[in-house]
Amino acid sequence: MMLVRFKFFPSFIFISLFIFSATSCQKEAALKLPSVTTSVISTKTTISAVCGGTVTSNGGPPVAKRGVCWSTNKTPIYTNSKTIDGKGDGTFTSTITGLKPNTTYYVRAYAINTGGTAYGNVVSFNTSTGAQWTNYTTADGLINNFVNVITIDLQGNKWFATNGGASSFDGTNWTSYGTPAYPLASNYIISMAIDLQNNKWFGTNSGITKFDGTNWTTIKSTASGLQNDNILAVYVDLQNNKWFGTNGGGVSKFDGINWTTYTASNNGLANSFVCSIAVDLQGFRWFGTHSGVSKFDGTSWTTYLDSYGYTKAIAIDLQGNRWFGTNGVGMISKYDGSSWTNYTKPNSTTSGGITAIAVDAQGNKWFGTEAGGVLEFDGTNWTSYNTTNSGIISDKVNAIAIDVQGNKWFGTDKGVSKLKDQ
Repeated sequence: MMLVRFKFFPSFIFISLFIFSATSCQKEAALKLPSVTTSVISTKTTISAVCGGTVTSNGGPPVAKRGVCWSTNKTPIYTNSKTIDGKGDGTFTSTITGLKPNTTYYVRAYAINTGGTAYGNVVSFNTSTGAQWTNYTTADGLINNFVNVITIDLQGNKWFATNGGASSFDGTNWTSYGTPAYPLASNYIISMAIDLQNNKWFGTNSGITKFDGTNWTTIKSTASGLQNDNILAVYVDLQNNKWFGTNGGGVSKFDGINWTTYTASNNGLANSFVCSIAVDLQGFRWFGTHSGVSKFDGTSWTTYLDSYGYTKAIAIDLQGNRWFGTNGVGMISKYDGSSWTNYTKPNSTTSGGITAIAVDAQGNKWFGTEAGGVLEFDGTNWTSYNTTNSGIISDKVNAIAIDVQGNKWFGTDKGVSKLKDQ
């Protein structure tokens, strides 16, 4: 009797441990959440919209419920208004109804399994203007949320130069570059431009780095004609010359072989602190400095002094007008080749200086500000986009770029916002 009990007891322990282990594994698997992304708003009215999402992974346990949730708050959750659009993996379409006109809504996809509820990225839209906002941060693949420059390469990829390296985005996938994995001169990238061969030129606080898609080349003042390693602006002209505005060393031009430097002491440059560069339709080079704007025709210099602060941004519109934005009070100036027009932007006491300027295909001007979001100017009317009345992620806008589809991309201190007009 004792022998039978003795033989059975270890078997019972083994079976019990097996059941406990299997149960524990099942509980561990059940804790894994699904992965889900939110689709863009495909159609919209003043009271409804069509969105959706894709369950890219169920996380282990099957997805029992999926859909989208929305709210006027920036982080909608399942307990807010929602759709239920089936179950399982894959793509689904959601119809959002019961909306109020002229209201900004935030929507994101969700997926539920036994582990809990997972959410996709947040997409915002307005039921009146048709504007759709999408925000991107480090959670989506951006290397650093403080974005200083946005450029678009010959394939349409967006490049984001940040305080912590660079990221490229093809519309689906993110690729990031930073030290020590990639030999940038510094992760603190202040400026960037793309040349006619699609090479990327990064201006950092410690020199210049060129990336041809495979190879990295760093240029420093100690081994080149560059006068200063703190690169505030980079510009590539139609002759493929690279122009580098520096923090105290003037402007250096590089034609691929030779360097030429222009400073306030040796040339007609207004100031050797150069933070913006542009070339107009006549081929004149314009340099925004800490003491005004200088124009260079290749031989002679003309300087226009101002008392509003340094010129942080320059853009040329479709008619060839030059637009300048300054820091401080944030004055906006237009020069048509013979006369100047100054604009005092709306809410000038709160929005700070002008940090970026871009011109869209319709000729509208877009201005990034230090603390007031974005301003749009159609030549008559001003429209303001900020965190109170739109889906932009931050009111501090450092960079603006416009792609061939007309989407506006804004680089801020908290990530990137894309504005799509339907």
